[in-house]
Amino acid sequence: SGMDLIHRWLSLIALIGILLTGCSTRYGTLTMATTKNIQMDNVRLELVKENVSGKSTKPIVLIIPTGTPSIEDAIDAALEANGGDLLQNVVIYYKWFYIPYIYGENTFDVKGDVWKVVDISTQSAPTSSLDSQGKIFKNIGTDDQLDLVSITN
Repeated sequence: SGMDLIHRWLSLIALIGILLTGCSTRYGTLTMATTKNIQMDNVRLELVKENVSGKSTKPIVLIIPTGTPSIEDAIDAALEANGGDLLQNVVIYYKWFYIPYIYGENTFDVKGDVWKVVDISTQSAPTSSLDSQGKIFKNIGTDDQLDLVSITN
């Protein structure tokens, strides 16, 4: 009958919706993040680009994960794609989807603002464009502690 056909179609659509599962979770936030060794003594930070994204994705084939995505790789992807040295205002998301026995993906997605470190000790005179975009920080820490204080705008 017509009602049985509609019921079967709705059941099939619901089953497909359940099988095509996925999820996105906010994993955490960081003020700054980098995977590079940066000497933060007397440097200028120049804003390269705001609201960038970097991803680290590993597929799931059939039921076998091919690896684990890494937050470090996601940060590297964001920095390398934009020529930066560190991320500011970082938000980390973990995303996954899976079609059972076919394919799926696990992903870390890192979003933030990319900054480039400019060593002002090697610059003779900073340009006004750097002055308007960056900030100079000075290391005033002692005993292996690093305190960053903005000394110019």
